[in-house]
Amino acid sequence: MSRDEESMLRAYAASLADAMMSEEGRRGAELMQRLGLLTAGEAPQASARRSQSIGLWEPRTEDGQTWFVRSEERSAEWSLWADVPRIAPRGERRRVVLIGESVARGYFYDPCYTPAQVLEELLSAHLPGGVEVIDLAKNDLRARDLEALLASALALQPDAFVVFAGNNWGWAPSVLREGSERNLAAAVLRGEGAPGFRAWREENLASQVASAVRYGLAPLAKRLGVVLVVPEFNLADWTLDGEADAPWLTDGGNERWLLLLGAAREALAGSRLKDAEALAREMVEIDGGSAASGLTLLADCALRRGRLAEARAFRERARDSHSWDCTPHVPKPLAVIQEAFRKGASEADGIALVDLPRIFGESFPDALPDRRLFLDYCHLTALGIRMAMAAVAERLLPKLGGGGASREELQERAGRPEAATEAEAYFAAAIHNAHWGQPYEVVRYHCGQALAASGGIAEAMACFLDLQTRRAPVWVCESFERLSSPDLRSIRRYYNARHHGKLFDAVLLDAVADGLEEAGVPGRERLEALRRDERGLAAGRPVDFLDEYYRSSYADRSGLWWSSFFYRAYHPVSRFPLICRSAEEPAALELTWRTPAGGEGDAEGAVSVNGSTVAVLRLSPRWTTQRVALDPGTLRKGLNTIEIRWPLALGSGATGIERAARDMEQGRPYLLLPAFAEVHSFRAVPGTHGRSL
Repeated sequence: MSRDEESMLRAYAASLADAMMSEEGRRGAELMQRLGLLTAGEAPQASARRSQSIGLWEPRTEDGQTWFVRSEERSAEWSLWADVPRIAPRGERRRVVLIGESVARGYFYDPCYTPAQVLEELLSAHLPGGVEVIDLAKNDLRARDLEALLASALALQPDAFVVFAGNNWGWAPSVLREGSERNLAAAVLRGEGAPGFRAWREENLASQVASAVRYGLAPLAKRLGVVLVVPEFNLADWTLDGEADAPWLTDGGNERWLLLLGAAREALAGSRLKDAEALAREMVEIDGGSAASGLTLLADCALRRGRLAEARAFRERARDSHSWDCTPHVPKPLAVIQEAFRKGASEADGIALVDLPRIFGESFPDALPDRRLFLDYCHLTALGIRMAMAAVAERLLPKLGGGGASREELQERAGRPEAATEAEAYFAAAIHNAHWGQPYEVVRYHCGQALAASGGIAEAMACFLDLQTRRAPVWVCESFERLSSPDLRSIRRYYNARHHGKLFDAVLLDAVADGLEEAGVPGRERLEALRRDERGLAAGRPVDFLDEYYRSSYADRSGLWWSSFFYRAYHPVSRFPLICRSAEEPAALELTWRTPAGGEGDAEGAVSVNGSTVAVLRLSPRWTTQRVALDPGTLRKGLNTIEIRWPLALGSGATGIERAARDMEQGRPYLLLPAFAEVHSFRAVPGTHGRSL
């Protein structure tokens, strides 16, 4: 480029920048983006070597044969895949490739007990020469990755594929990548609100799944055995709703919805089923099926009336209701995905279907899928794994030239995990359930199952109490080193699969301590002493309630900081734990907060300690600081619960929807949940200096 050309381009760029600074220029750029005229360039192509890889495994020639070896450069991804360093060339045995997500990995049991191992055992027992099952299951496998993985896995020369996926495909991304997709999504959201946006997303999902089956699986089924597994969800035990899970609604719908929710829950608690049903139906009419709370209430009413099929339908709708939501929530097989699998398998020649909802329903006709089959929302117990793999083996055997065997016979012969592995799986499940906001009863059940399977897990549980409570970073705690022992392979894999942060874990640690006590191992006194020493309010050590440690669970959306630089309360009541070393310790609470822009009215909120109100919060759209000196005796020794009930003044739903639509268009994270308050700081300080405001 000549100097004159460079000077000319600089001048043009300066002129463009000046034009874009004006209101007309900004609006013009916004319209160009909506038309898809402003898009990011394409990413560079992957290297040739990586394009020949099969998932994590790269080709390597040894003695004239091609092996696939786990990539050292991608060691950070190892925990997402099966713990298999090398995949050998095809031998004499028949070969089956299993592709799927964490459910197909045998999450919580992996690597000691996996669906691939169970399937290989069942098939080998019925086929002379045996069968080799290659485990290509990967945590968080998405629909867009399935076709590429299937195509690359052909290099392994399989006789059959098993695809066990679909739980991770329903996520709404927080940022929509393509400009045209962003603009269309924003238009749908503006015109039809969250219910319409949810329906639009589900239509797109159904189309993507149908395409994956039609172009990924159907061609393979014409020359290889293909088994497609329809996943199921823990409809009975997994808590789907929160304190307030409705998205922005128009015409003041959010305030009305919240009032109905409180009344419906009160009616259900009083066994006034007719009233509860009427209130819940009005909730669903207002939210358009985009919130789980009303549908869950209707399911609970149906269960109390003994209407299992009706309860199942409402629970499935509740499971699917948040497909508009881009905030963290658990994987789940949406109904549109399940139906697309069923339809695709029926339309393609050669695809054998294993429909787990039907199979589980036949085995337990008098109950919804529950903790007997699931360790959490979708990950299977050992019984669930045996049932699923027995059904897969039943469909695969004829395709591999084997004799027929019934599902019941295969299930009975399937291997079971060792006691220590079972205990580790249930303990990891207890942690996972608690970290996703499940109630004490469920978490306590998993702790009890762990200890019943093997008393040896008690030491790991005691180490976990120590680890979570200490102030020191994870990596310097002796208890973490002990939990990472090679003897605890399943637990170690669960921890190493992600960065392990600490939470206060009130529900989980209480459940662990109670489980240990019941098993004859001291736990309660140890936990309380650790909390007082490590986390107790003390001079020079105020408690910052906005620290990540005090987030109630990963399901608590109030812990999200993106889209705002402040803590945002997405529940009408915010709860925080506070540990005191004695009941006579003087203390004060300091809160700086405001209601979101647009909040108006005379609504009041309150701050309470252990159920007793200590301060009133008056609606304020401006930053307000309140300091509450607590009277002696307000706090008690040990664990205290601080609650803030925020004023009910959410502002305009139309404004919230428009804000989310603009964020979509700009490629920014978008939120469709109303915020009850924004908090700049909230802490407990020792002493009572100052005055209450």
